[in-house]
Amino acid sequence: IRNPDDETQCSACPQGTLPNAERSQCLSIPEVYLRPDTGWAIGAMSFSTIGILLTFAVLGVFLQHNDTPVVRASGRELSYVLLSGILLCYMVSFLFVLRPTDIVCGVQQTAIGLCFSVVYAALFTKTNRIARIFRGGKKSAGRPGLISPKSQLVICGGLVTVQGLILLAWLWISPSVAKHVHPTREDNLLVCSS
Repeated sequence: IRNPDDETQCSACPQGTLPNAERSQCLSIPEVYLRPDTGWAIGAMSFSTIGILLTFAVLGVFLQHNDTPVVRASGRELSYVLLSGILLCYMVSFLFVLRPTDIVCGVQQTAIGLCFSVVYAALFTKTNRIARIFRGGKKSAGRPGLISPKSQLVICGGLVTVQGLILLAWLWISPSVAKHVHPTREDNLLVCSS
């Protein structure tokens, strides 16, 4: 912009601003971030909504046939944990269309890892239980330990707790913050950065 004291001198506008047409003042560049009305956001939210509805449909089927041998044999409690983790994974995508703030960025940073850890902990616990049952059947006729539904939930909860503590430590050490990034002079991107 033109220097008000000396018409022959110019000064540069700070990052995130551009001069007006008269070159007399700096105007802010509008922030750019993923908004709910963009095509990418609508596509992601539509996919997530379908996933949420399908997850609720599967949950309804599980609840309707709760006492059948197939549902009981599949590990009813861990199946509900797995379905809740899948539901949370679909719901997290709605966080990404919010305007980035320090709080939203922190929730995004921890929610993704926590949701997936619920899913993977349930799958790991179910797989480990089946492996121990088959391995125990070869060694002795007795029932292996820690295969009751309650112990399976404790194991799964322990795994999720460890992941949660790691995520909280990561958030404490390197918090995610909303930050303006200017890849070019005309851009003003609002992104989450750690």
